[in-house]
Formats: sequence, structure tokens, C-alpha cells
Amino acid sequence: VEDLRNQLAEIANEKENLKKELEVQRSRLSSSTAELSKKTLTASTEELLATLQGQIESLTQKNKKLMEKIQVLEQDEKDLSEADASGDFIPIILYDSLRSEFEKLKGQQLEAQELLKSLESNGTDGGPPKLVSAEAYEQLKDDYEKQIAALKEALEKISLPDDQIREDRATESKAGSEQEGKSKFNPLTREEMEELMNELSETQEKYQAALAEVKLLEEQIELGILSVEDKDAAESSRTELETVKAALHKTQEELKEQDQKTKDLEGLLRAQEEKGAQNYDEMKATLGASLDAMSQEKEALRKRCTSAEAELRELRASLEEERHEVLEGKSSASQALQEETSKLREQLRAMTKQHEEVKAHVEELREGREKLEEELQATKERLASQCVSRVEHEGMVETLKAAHSGAEKRLLEMKEKYTSTQTELAELQKTTEAYRRESVPLAEHARAKEALEGTLWELKAKGKLLEQELKAKAREASHLQAQLDEVRQGAVSKETHEQLRAASQAEIEALKAKLSDLGSKHERTCTEVFQVQREALFMKSEKHAAEAQLAAAEKQLQSLRAESERLQELHSHIEDSAKLVKEKDKKVSPIWLV
Repeated sequence: VEDLRNQLAEIANEKENLKKELEVQRSRLSSSTAELSKKTLTASTEELLATLQGQIESLTQKNKKLMEKIQVLEQDEKDLSEADASGDFIPIILYDSLRSEFEKLKGQQLEAQELLKSLESNGTDGGPPKLVSAEAYEQLKDDYEKQIAALKEALEKISLPDDQIREDRATESKAGSEQEGKSKFNPLTREEMEELMNELSETQEKYQAALAEVKLLEEQIELGILSVEDKDAAESSRTELETVKAALHKTQEELKEQDQKTKDLEGLLRAQEEKGAQNYDEMKATLGASLDAMSQEKEALRKRCTSAEAELRELRASLEEERHEVLEGKSSASQALQEETSKLREQLRAMTKQHEEVKAHVEELREGREKLEEELQATKERLASQCVSRVEHEGMVETLKAAHSGAEKRLLEMKEKYTSTQTELAELQKTTEAYRRESVPLAEHARAKEALEGTLWELKAKGKLLEQELKAKAREASHLQAQLDEVRQGAVSKETHEQLRAASQAEIEALKAKLSDLGSKHERTCTEVFQVQREALFMKSEKHAAEAQLAAAEKQLQSLRAESERLQELHSHIEDSAKLVKEKDKKVSPIWLV
């Protein structure tokens, strides 16, 4: 009985220890579920971080490329401003037309000089003088003055002022940009160029007509064919001829200067064509690299989406397996597991929502990438078609710098978040590994539960047998008490006494045998109690079955207490019966002596 009491005290202590361990396990389970939810969240945030980091890298690359393009455009603008300051720049179409006109005028000048030389040679040879009238002379003079005025106007139009050339060049440089040695202009500049071409053709015709008239007049004057009565008119015609010669000499000098300018402009145009070709090749290479980077980012995003979907599928499968395993359990731990599964389902729903949000974010990023590609294409076409003004360029540079600084700040923030999430992930991995090491699978829990239930049923059956034996002993004790009463009431003969003594001795021996059986049963119960204790110690490591173990331990304690009480009662009955036997022996011995 003392051993049983000690065992009961030890079982009570173990029960308290199990309760404490249950509380610890519950706190660990709650922390593990929270950490699992954090892990799922950190996985989604890690994917978002990776995607945002890729976007930031692509944006930084694009910003670098745009800055390079802006530097190239600034260099082109500087070259254009230097050309404007020098005043030696004219559009290509105007340059070609002026060059062709210059060549034609040069050829006509050479022809006129050859004609003058031939006329001079003919004038020295001499010829018959031909007289003309004064009226014819006046008409020729008027025509000659008109032709000289037209020739001066043509010369003024041919020698365009620098301001007009600069205005034409500015309009044409704003209208388009050179690409592969070809220039593109807007309709207004083309119309102006056509007007200039028409004016040049008209001036060329007038110049040719004036040259023809001048040739005729010079022939008439040099050969002495024209006889004039008025000397003043002859002197005026001579002065006019001298002015015409001076104008022709000026035109020759201006044509030479224009020829030199055209040569210089040819060199500038060649250099600009080479720069434009280099810039176009660089722009083409940068755009190709940006498109390659965008395609690589697209493939990386697709891979991340597929990996996220695979992880979600694995999580769903694991959760379904856990749910099936939880449904297979039939104890109070199943309720806790069901609660955990409900929490995990909520977490899964939240994860699916986050996955959908990530998908939507990825779609937005794809749309943004497509928009960026369209903008890049538009900027490429715009850069190929026309130049950008300095104000727009400076505004674009400021916006790009602001965007670059904002992107760098966001990159730093995302890096900090990424490091924090990495540390959290490492901690979660450690906790999950510890949880896996400490946890026990449900199959082992079910087997241990079945074994404990079997032992409980056996103990209950043994308790029922002990109750039946106690009832039988109570009946025997009542029977013995009746016999003792009968002995007290009357004397018994020696034979009956011997019979009674033999019967009582047999009963005593039977009781001793029963006591030995009870002792063996008690030892068995002790061994069973020790086995239960060992099983309880073994079940300490099982987290999910802790509550079931407590219930089983409580039931075992109740049964053991009942059994101990029964054993105590049996022991008291045995002691009473032993006392009665002793008293009976004492009473029987004098009777036997008598």
C-alpha cells in the first residue's frame, strides 16, 4: 500500500509535469504556426523583392542609357551651336542647289569671258562701222538700265544675308535630324526651299539675259559700231558699263568666296555625317541591349511566377496531407489539429490572395514593360526624325535624375527589407528544424494510443475480477461469521470441531493462496503501473498526443486509486478474518481441551 501511495504521488507529479509540458508545447505550436505564416509571407515578400529589384536594375540601366543618349544629344547641340556661331552652316538641300547654281554661273561667267576675248580680238581686226539711230540708242539704253537693275537684284538675291541663312538653318535643324547622310525636313521648309529654287532659276535667267545684252553692248561699243550724237549719253553708258564690270568682278569674288564656303561646308557635313552614323550605331546598340535586358527580365519574372506557383501547390498538398492525418485522429488532439488546419487554411487563403496580387503586380509590370518598349520605340523614332529642344532636354534630364534618385532610395529600402526578411527566414528555418526534430508523427501517436487503450481495458477487466473476488470474500466472511455464531451458541463435538478445524484450515490455506494471488496480482499491477509510467515518459516527446496522455493518466490514476482502496478494504477484511480465526482458535482450544 505504501508503494502504491508512493507511485500515486509520483504519478501526480508526472501529471503536473505533463501539464507543464503541454503548456510549453501549445506555446511552441502557436509560435510555430505564427512562424510558418511569417515564412509564407516572407516567401511572397522575397519574390516581390526580387521582382522589384529586377525592375530597379532595369530602370537604372535604362536611366544610364538615356543619360548617354542625352549626352550625345547635348554634344550634337553643342556642335550645332558652334556651327550657328560660325555662320558657315546651311541646309543640305540649299547647299546642293546653291552649289549647282554656282557651277552654272561659273560656267556662264567663263563663257562670257571667252566671248569678250573673242570680241576684243575681232575688234582689233576692225570692220565696217554700222550706224544706229538715237531712238534705237535710247531704247537700248533703257533696256540696258532695266537689265542692270534686274542683274543687281539677282545678285542681291544670290548673295543671301547671313541672318536669312541662319534662320533657314534654324528652321531646318528644328524640323529634322540627319540620319545616314540624309536630312528630313518639314513641309514648310520644303516649300521655302522650292521658292528659293524658283527665285534662283528666275535670277539665273535674268542674269543670262543681262549677260547677253551686256555682250551685245560691249561688242557695239568696243567695235565702234554705235555712233552717238550726244556725248553725255556715251559717257553715261561708259560709266554704266564700268559699274557693270565692277559688279561682275564683285560677283566673281563672291562666287569664289561661296566656293570656299561650300568646300568648308562639305568638310563639316562629312564630319557631321560620320558623327551621325556613329551616334546612330551607338543608339541602335543601346536599344538592342535594353530590349535584351527587358526580355531577360521577362523570362526571370516568368520563372519566378512558375516557382511561386509550384511552392503554392506543394504547400496546398502538404496542408491537405496534414488535414487528412488530422481527420484520422480520434482524440482531443484532433481538435487542436483541426484548429491549426483552419489557421493554415486561412494562411493558405491569404497566401493565394498574395499570389494573385503578385500575379496582378507582374501583369502590371509586364504592361509597364510593354509601355516602356513602346516609349523606347517612340523615342527612337522621334530621335531618328527630329531633335529635342534644350528646354525639353533639361526637363527630361531633371525628371530622369529625380526618378533615378527615387529608384536608388527605393532600392536601399528594399535591400534593408530583404536583409531583414533573410534573417527572419533563417530564424524560421531553425525553429522549423527544431520543431521537426521534437515532433512525433501521427502514426506513432495512434499506435501508442491504441496500446494505452488496450492496457486500460485490461486494467478495467482486472479491476472487475478483483471486485468479484472481494464480493466472494465478503460472502465467505459472512458465512464464517455465521458459523462462529453457531459455535458460540452451542458446544460442538470433537469430530465436528476437527471437521470445522480442517475446514477452517483449508479455508485459511485457500485465503493464503488467495493472498499470494493477490500479492502476485499486486506485483503485476505494479509492473503495469511501471509500464504505464514508462509509456508516459515515452509519450512526453509526443506533442500532439499530450492531452490524450493526460486523460489516459487521469483514468489510470482513478482506476489505481479505486484498486488501492479496494486492496485496502480487502486487507482490512483479511485482517478482520485473521483476528476472527485467532479468536475462534482461542475459543475452540478450551473446548477441545474439555
